Amino acid sequence: MTYILDSRESNPIFRQMADEEGWQTARLTLSRYAILPDGVPDLDAGDFTNSEMDGIVEFKAFGDFVGSTTGAGVHHLHEQAAKCYSTGLPFAIVIYGSRWLFKKESGTGDSLVLQGLLKLTSIASNYKATVVFCDNEEEAIKVAKTFISKCRELPRRMPVYNLLKSAKDTTKAVLCGFEGIGEKTAAAILKTWTLREFFTSIFDAADLTGSVEGAAESIAGATPGLGKASALRIVKALLGPTGGD
Repeated sequence: MTYILDSRESNPIFRQMADEEGWQTARLTLSRYAILPDGVPDLDAGDFTNSEMDGIVEFKAFGDFVGSTTGAGVHHLHEQAAKCYSTGLPFAIVIYGSRWLFKKESGTGDSLVLQGLLKLTSIASNYKATVVFCDNEEEAIKVAKTFISKCRELPRRMPVYNLLKSAKDTTKAVLCGFEGIGEKTAAAILKTWTLREFFTSIFDAADLTGSVEGAAESIAGATPGLGKASALRIVKALLGPTGGD
């Protein structure tokens, strides 16, 4: 199996690994994976694949991930996912780097990061993408190689978390990103709700009750294992202290 790195990739660690391991470098566009009808533009699609075109990987540094999913009119990661999905091949979004380091260096708070995670959840759901968070570039490459070598063994577009030892339960990880929410509470929430349903119910409860306290009481009452104090932390993080942010 020969790995191929997109020739536009600027990350020096990825480029060094390509040189050391003898990967190919090439412009990865839609025409590499599929025959395009006349008039369809040959758009960029993915950062990493193999010579057999078994699957596609899109790499994102954590800061780049946040920047490509937040802000008015910003849909960059969504567009990238749509391009990969259009090939019909399994694809993964591999995000590398420290959330906490990004927040420290950028001065960004949890609210913006959460917006990015919510958008990512929507993208993964809509486009059947596998999403994996990694600590660094070296781990990202290991995950990418595992995904590409294993994704064809499973039904097309099926997430392969069970085949990636370094993968985390990203749905639970989103909930654990709220201050004071641990794995036990996150697991309790996910026994009752999908992530989308849970967040939607919070916004609906806030509209109905008109306050963060009322929304917290409502969602806690509907979720066994979630106390009102924990629910209030989540609601305030989503809506702001007064529900108006």
